[in-house]
Amino acid sequence: MFEILDSEEQLERDNLLSNLLIHDLNQILQNIRTSSDLTDLYINDPKSSYKVKGLIEIIKKQATRGFRLISDIHKLSQLENDQLNVHKIEVCNLLKKAINFVKTPLQDKVNFDIDSPFTEYYVSANALIQDVFENLLVNAVIHNKNTVTEISIKASELRKGKKKYLKMEFRDNGIGIEEARKKNIFKSKRINLNEGKRMGFGLFLVKNLVDSYKGEIWVEDIVKEDHSKGSNFILLIPKAV
Repeated sequence: MFEILDSEEQLERDNLLSNLLIHDLNQILQNIRTSSDLTDLYINDPKSSYKVKGLIEIIKKQATRGFRLISDIHKLSQLENDQLNVHKIEVCNLLKKAINFVKTPLQDKVNFDIDSPFTEYYVSANALIQDVFENLLVNAVIHNKNTVTEISIKASELRKGKKKYLKMEFRDNGIGIEEARKKNIFKSKRINLNEGKRMGFGLFLVKNLVDSYKGEIWVEDIVKEDHSKGSNFILLIPKAV
């Protein structure tokens, strides 16, 4: 499932994960602390009740993000220990669950457009493919400066040699990814902790899960040679036989 790493590579990988964890947790806790301090300033002012509600919502979202981070770390550990089996699983329902997970707290702030000829489709994966979908959708929301995030999902079937794959395209109207970063966005050794647009645990988990399914994932510009118009994350997952 994973390539065998020598001791130096494993140490580098472990250090990377530790640094990612520390960075993300520090960011989450800082956001909670800042929102909490601001809540103390506004809580006794009746005219600022809407501000308090907004800050409480931020605190809730950051707490959820923290729980998700811990969950992602656990799943990465399971993958590395080869504890997760790949089997035949239906994905259309899991995609719906992922969309509901992202859309429910955001309400009118995100729109979804689904283009799929399938009402059900079976792939070689496991239930964690829902995490793949969720992380791709969350990534589209986080890296978006528009008032409303637009996400379109297109599904089709692709044949490569003797194998068939479910092809899924996750398109967004976000800030996009510069050409120089596209080739390295899923490579753990290339993650820059000081970079505001770095990958984080979400896409790192996505890449490892897709690899475990013997699938593929990459990113393209929606408008060729103009990354500012949004990204298209393309996912290939082997069809179950």
